[in-house]
Amino acid sequence: LSKDFAIILLVIAVILAIVGFLSRGKV
Repeated sequence: LSKDFAIILLVIAVILAIVGFLSRGKV
């Protein structure tokens, strides 16, 4: 795995976590 690819996966994981947290908080 390249470093950029690992960073992209990390960013996606963080975004999904934030979106999931916000959607859970609103509902």
